[in-house]
Amino acid sequence: MSFKDRKGTFSFDEATAGRGILPQLNEWANGPMVQFQVERIGGQDHVPDFKATPIYNGEVLEDCICVGPSKKKAIERAEAAVIETGRQTRATLTWKVVRTGGEAHRPSFTAYPIWNDEHLTEYTGIANSKKEAMEDAAAAMAASGHC
Repeated sequence: MSFKDRKGTFSFDEATAGRGILPQLNEWANGPMVQFQVERIGGQDHVPDFKATPIYNGEVLEDCICVGPSKKKAIERAEAAVIETGRQTRATLTWKVVRTGGEAHRPSFTAYPIWNDEHLTEYTGIANSKKEAMEDAAAAMAASGHC
């Protein structure tokens, strides 16, 4: 799905000096983590069996439930099962930032986001520092209604 085809549901907080839009946008892109509910399902005291149930964004991934001889093994097997399904549980958000001019003591930078290999040049930010250019682009992306 293209970024522009998305219907945004994420609510961004007002940018402050301590927490701007860029960190919030990165949190949104990383999305919720897969969590695991682990329970002992049997076995003897010295050889227990554990079941790991992966849960993504409130949805139980039934086809990825796995069993193992320890909590850690059960989770590792369930993680592998989630990966093998090919489901994308996280977006990839990276940034293209280039120096586009200015003078040696006052450079100018242009930044735009790349979401899952889609170059979103319409959300370009231009500023005198890389961070400010990324913040400007992040604010435009957040305001787009697609996040």
